Amino acid sequence: SAQEEKSLLAEEKRMLQQEICSLQQKCEDLNAAEESQNAANNSLLGMQDELKAEIQSLEDSVTTLTSQLATHEETTRGLESAQEEKSLLAEEKRMLQQEICSLQQKCEDLNAAEESQNAANNSLLGMQDELKAEI
Repeated sequence: SAQEEKSLLAEEKRMLQQEICSLQQKCEDLNAAEESQNAANNSLLGMQDELKAEIQSLEDSVTTLTSQLATHEETTRGLESAQEEKSLLAEEKRMLQQEICSLQQKCEDLNAAEESQNAANNSLLGMQDELKAEI
């Protein structure tokens, strides 16, 4: 009976030692897994920092492009305004050229009328001289 108890205790001791070894192995495995997880976390943190830097760079690019777009729009408005002014000046030039043509025509008409008047005056002077001579 004592021998059986001793044998049972020895078997229980062996099983407990196996369980201790199994638990020690699990602890080592968990420690290794934790180290691996920490390394993965550190890698992810590094990637997160890289992504933050890339996002900042893209935001800076957006800011630069927004500024360039505003400058371009301002330039475009300036060009449109200049084009409108050019059109107005062209219309004013056309109207002035028409006015010049009209005034030139009036000058020609006045010159012709003056020549005609001079001819009539000369004719009258000639008749006046004839009348004087008759008198």
